[in-house]
Amino acid sequence: MIGKNPKILIVDDEPDVTVSLQTFLGRRGFMVTTTSSGKDALAIIRSSRPDLVLLDFTLPEMDGRDVLRALRAGDPDTKVIVIT
Repeated sequence: MIGKNPKILIVDDEPDVTVSLQTFLGRRGFMVTTTSSGKDALAIIRSSRPDLVLLDFTLPEMDGRDVLRALRAGDPDTKVIVIT
């Protein structure tokens, strides 16, 4: 990852998971953004260009597979780790 404080986007609809990851990564110097929405995740990715996306596959409305397909269609270079 490039930059002094790499940006990570966490996309998960479970608040306990999101808070735990955000706290853990934030304390280690990462700039962390979170959302529970696949649609919001795509908007955040387009606007802030995170270095890494932690993506839950089981999301309401737009599931993680759909998010990943849309992401790859527009930006095939963004790093993604699937969490489920």
